[in-house]
Amino acid sequence: MLEHGSLKYTPEAWFHSPTMDDTADTVQVIIHPPVAWGLAVIAGLALNWLVPLPFLPTDLPTGWLGAVVFVLALALGVSAVITMFRAGSNVPTNRL
Repeated sequence: MLEHGSLKYTPEAWFHSPTMDDTADTVQVIIHPPVAWGLAVIAGLALNWLVPLPFLPTDLPTGWLGAVVFVLALALGVSAVITMFRAGSNVPTNRL
């Protein structure tokens, strides 16, 4: 047992907090990420319909730029999966 002033720390206090007793075993978020992503896409499409602004210059090869962004995103995703696999972590995707 450690003492600091009037506080006493027992080994159990390091691993258990009474404030965590009544929390659910689920994510405590206001909006789930897929819903937030969907709302952002809908808002972007609505803004593009209301105020269409050019995103990139017309002389830029957008097909190649899209392919590069896609490959980079795919590499980032594969890197994340490999990192989690090597760390031995398991992310249950069936829980909200």
